[in-house]
Amino acid sequence: MIERATPQRYRISRRHVIAGSAGTAAALAVGGFGPRTASARRAGAAQDEATSILIGTLGEAKSINPFLSDESEGDWRCKMLFDEVVRANPATYAPEPGLASEWTIDDLTLTFKIQPNAKFSDGSDVTADDVAFTIMGHLAPETGSGRQSKYLAITGAQEFVDGAAETVSGIQVPDPKTLVITLAKPDAPFLYNMRFIFTVPKAKLEGKNLTNDPFFQAPIGAGPYVFESWTTGADFIATANPNYWQEGKPAISRFTHRTIADAQSLVLALQAGEIDASNYPNPVAKDQLEQNA
Repeated sequence: MIERATPQRYRISRRHVIAGSAGTAAALAVGGFGPRTASARRAGAAQDEATSILIGTLGEAKSINPFLSDESEGDWRCKMLFDEVVRANPATYAPEPGLASEWTIDDLTLTFKIQPNAKFSDGSDVTADDVAFTIMGHLAPETGSGRQSKYLAITGAQEFVDGAAETVSGIQVPDPKTLVITLAKPDAPFLYNMRFIFTVPKAKLEGKNLTNDPFFQAPIGAGPYVFESWTTGADFIATANPNYWQEGKPAISRFTHRTIADAQSLVLALQAGEIDASNYPNPVAKDQLEQNA
């Protein structure tokens, strides 16, 4: 069975903010429509500012290291920088293609085809070896990944974790764009959990410390955006990846993820047009925000 996706498109509005999430904000940044400009912030702005977006949040990410991120803010940024092997449809949560263009499931064997034109932001090809390396990085005990357990159903994974095997027998790469994973037992959420495989370049990290290598201070990924800067407690900034595999995307050339100290300040910033969107979910502000929708 081969599963494919229908692309989703979004427009920015305060209604997205009222019922929104970081995942919705990510879809806005990558989607095919440009942003709604905020007049208070955009007045007199340069032409290229019309393709930027500033998203406010109450939470700060712990890390943008794909092996250490285990909360929504960090995952949101990892999606932007590294992309997902499999995505979750924002409306239905059904699995959709990401870096994997398609997959087949035959009993306990999953075969993934990697996007043929997928490249990292430095222009190098994304291969099945990179995906396999990333999965094994999560499994390696020395990495300390909080998501190790999500991949223990792979044949040979437990032996690898226990130090009884040097490799994971259930992970095979028959060619540069094909990844074959064999499970030791049925694992219903396994395909869905592939959305947490934010693929890193094996060539840059093989033999390195996956928890604190300098690579993660300015990482190279295959996502729609390229890391620019991060001031903890303030702004995380990224720009469009010119080598992104999905033609015509991202539609927005630059995004800023701004941490705001408290909920009321965030609502006021949205009303004033100082930010374009937010993942602020508190229904108390619904009427206040809808007045300006």
